[in-house]
Amino acid sequence: MAIGGNLRLTSGRLTFPAAARTPGRLSVSGGYVQSSGGTLILEAGGPTPVTQHDVLDIAGNAQLAGALEFRLIGAYAPASGTRLVMLRAANVAGTFNSVESPDVPIGVAYEDTAVVVVINPTSAVAPAGTPLPDGIRLDMSGANTFSRSLTFHYRLPASGFVEATVHDVQGRRVATLLSGYEGTTAGTLCWVPEGPHSAGAGVYFVRLRWVASAVSRRVIHLP
Repeated sequence: MAIGGNLRLTSGRLTFPAAARTPGRLSVSGGYVQSSGGTLILEAGGPTPVTQHDVLDIAGNAQLAGALEFRLIGAYAPASGTRLVMLRAANVAGTFNSVESPDVPIGVAYEDTAVVVVINPTSAVAPAGTPLPDGIRLDMSGANTFSRSLTFHYRLPASGFVEATVHDVQGRRVATLLSGYEGTTAGTLCWVPEGPHSAGAGVYFVRLRWVASAVSRRVIHLP
């Protein structure tokens, strides 16, 4: 299946192809935006993309929210730790607000250009059926609107690789606030949109990634 231009999932459920329990690929020539009222359904009957499990291919950027529902097809019984790349895009921003998987426990890994379903994860990926990501907090000091600088406080379940980035509404990275191994489980970030991190007024998303999970916050930079 193919869609020309942008695809917006503001409400309802998106599944492809039309026949349930049949893997396939949906190609979108533009960008993909999923709002809080939308549900994306992805199915897997094996480890091979397209022929055995669904793949949503986005030529542009993907902005995620709403829900993800994952299903197994047939007798497929994937091993723990199996990683299925089920969404690919030029850039991935945001996260699903919730994940449901009635057939098997899963986690979701958010990468720069992909969303990966992790079967029965043994590492720090949030479990299915709970808001994602589990154990990660990214809180703002005050309102999400600011003019000069914005401070965040983060907490992690354990030490590990941490990356904090800022993206515009097109998914483009405009600033990197943190990138590297952190031995502590809490810290503070500050974004000053000047100099190398210069950014004009508008809506931005601050994303914190830890190991294989991520959380994002929407902020508004005032003139």
